Amino acid sequence: MKITVYGTMTCAYCFALKDWLSERGVKFEYHFIDVDYKKAKEMFEVSGGQTAVPFSTIEHDGELEKIVGFDRAKFNKILKEHGK
Repeated sequence: MKITVYGTMTCAYCFALKDWLSERGVKFEYHFIDVDYKKAKEMFEVSGGQTAVPFSTIEHDGELEKIVGFDRAKFNKILKEHGK
């Protein structure tokens, strides 16, 4: 399972998500799209034009889950399914 989180330097929800994942020992990649414009473009393309942050992708079992915002319920469901 690979988790990628896109956020900005000023987004409180982005930092809350980072902390929440870290507290659970979940590995993830984090990209600041306000300073890395290649990653901003990548997020825009992967998300189908989504611009809200945090925006996350979770790759697992050949699937790509997309999560807009800090949706704990959706994260918990996916993490629980994979024993995290």
